[in-house]
Amino acid sequence: MEKQGFDINFFIGIFLIFALLWWWNIQSYQSTVQEEEVVDTVDVNPIQNVDSTVLSDTGLSMTTSTKNSLDKVPVNYSLSNDNISIHFSNFGAVIEEVTMLNYQTHDNLPLALITDFDFDFKFDINGQIIHTNQLYFIGDDSEVNKLKFYWEDADKNSITLIYQLLDGYQLTCDVLTNVNDSRNNFVEPLNLMVTQQVNQLEKHLDTERSTTTIKYCLSNNDISQMPLMRDKQKMINEKVNWVAHRQQFFSTIFSSEESFNAVDLAVSTPETERYVKTLSSNFEFVDKGNSSLSFDFYFFFYC
Repeated sequence: MEKQGFDINFFIGIFLIFALLWWWNIQSYQSTVQEEEVVDTVDVNPIQNVDSTVLSDTGLSMTTSTKNSLDKVPVNYSLSNDNISIHFSNFGAVIEEVTMLNYQTHDNLPLALITDFDFDFKFDINGQIIHTNQLYFIGDDSEVNKLKFYWEDADKNSITLIYQLLDGYQLTCDVLTNVNDSRNNFVEPLNLMVTQQVNQLEKHLDTERSTTTIKYCLSNNDISQMPLMRDKQKMINEKVNWVAHRQQFFSTIFSSEESFNAVDLAVSTPETERYVKTLSSNFEFVDKGNSSLSFDFYFFFYC
């Protein structure tokens, strides 16, 4: 039997197959690179640019952390004095942690009065409900012991929160709204919802639960409190001077001379031992009937 060899057509065929495979791989790679470049240029989470004139009108300075806020990047801030340290976030313009510097827990740890704190202003802006705990604010900490947070919508309506730490254990909060009058807009504050998961600070959980509740003072200076030994929800349809989330030896107090028109209070005991209790205060604001307005209230972290 005669031995067969490979002819020239066989080698040409093999060469063409390899050439086609090489060309196909090059085209696929270039297509992938182009798609990645397109994705990189698309802003998947756009945020409107805030005019520098707006910042100057509100007294805010464009710091590095402010620029980060425009890109929806969480930025942390802090205010402190000899007695207390308070940490904030530009996401929601909220208090994230409060530490009492001159005290310790029963097991000699730093006394963190607040670590889980839901703090939410609800506004009606032209018929749309806005929750501040869902917004990224521009932060400015250029002034000593003062922290400003600013947000505006596409129509140039704005909300500003200004925190200032005073001596001792007092923190003030000024809330300013500004309306673009050229479009017949309105910004109406509806309520402030505060929910505090109370940390265990003392040795015996049952004892601390039996002394943790909410106290409140009405406008006529009558002082009352929610039950100590059972869960309770109560709506108070009259003005209140202050509300205190009270623990065994420490309290977080919210106070205002004129802003709180009513308050809905709730005390509940968690099923787990992670927290002592859950304390909630839902404040309703006095309707001042102005398109742009300001109101203030105070925090006291008291012992």
